[in-house]
Amino acid sequence: MSTFTEFTGLYSLIEYFKDEKTCHQYIAEKRWNGLMLCPHVMCDGEEAYVFKDGVRYKCKSCYRIYTAKTRTIFEHSKLPLKLWFIAMYHVMYDKGISSIQFSKNYHICQKTAWILLQKIRTVLAKIPHDTTLEGVVEIDEAYIGGKNGNRHHHKKTKVIKDNEDREFQDKTTVLGLMERGTGFVKTFIVDNRQKSTLTKAIYKTVLPGSTIMTDEWRGYNDVIHHYNRLVVNHKSRQYVKGDIHTNTLEGYWTILKRMIKGRHHWVSKRHLSRYLAESAYRYNSRLKNVGSKFDEFINGCSKVIIRVKQLMGIGLAI
Repeated sequence: MSTFTEFTGLYSLIEYFKDEKTCHQYIAEKRWNGLMLCPHVMCDGEEAYVFKDGVRYKCKSCYRIYTAKTRTIFEHSKLPLKLWFIAMYHVMYDKGISSIQFSKNYHICQKTAWILLQKIRTVLAKIPHDTTLEGVVEIDEAYIGGKNGNRHHHKKTKVIKDNEDREFQDKTTVLGLMERGTGFVKTFIVDNRQKSTLTKAIYKTVLPGSTIMTDEWRGYNDVIHHYNRLVVNHKSRQYVKGDIHTNTLEGYWTILKRMIKGRHHWVSKRHLSRYLAESAYRYNSRLKNVGSKFDEFINGCSKVIIRVKQLMGIGLAI
């Protein structure tokens, strides 16, 4: 079978995945890599009967029927797999797409499009997130949420300002960390900017002994016991001091905010973590081709079952 790494874009994707059988066989090839394991619980049978349709299998150990979709995010979905692959392309390789735009482009209802895209984002959050940053790491915070002045009068909230005279009435604080050289970025939703909160997140993410670059915010003061902290004073309009700056991470914040404002216009705090995962994955894998991203995704979604009730519940913890 031709590998997906030969494809260059959305058109070639649509041309190759012409029917459900081709889609199923692609998932089976990438998921099992020649060693077929029964996906059913309490069974790891390695042999199966193959039905004539080339899609269904029957385990020779437990005698239950399964497909390459069993115990993945594709299970129980009535949508064609080609549509799933198109959505994956938009999320992972394109600049993202909103559920409203996806529903218009591919003639499905908006709620279905939203569920499909959120399932893909949930898988992306699980792929490379155990990476520990080291070397030189830039650290900064961003604040996601609409401007209070743009809201209707009855929706305005009481303005609360921090010590730097910035408004944080109900915005979500996001901590970002970017490793110099590799350009690998990680983002977290944090409750506040206090020392204990920021220090805990940094200890969890950055290898002790690394050099970190931050602004002058005192919430980073406690990290000097385990890291070499270098500071630029943004309050005094100092943004670069030799090699000391957080401009690379600031550039990433621009990409993230433009995605939210330009593609989605608004995202709720409940689901923001999934959009952070989408943006971070796309940035971290920007040098990979379409095929390697798809292979990585299929491996990541194995034995991942995401129910609609989970999507409608609290946001994903990253």
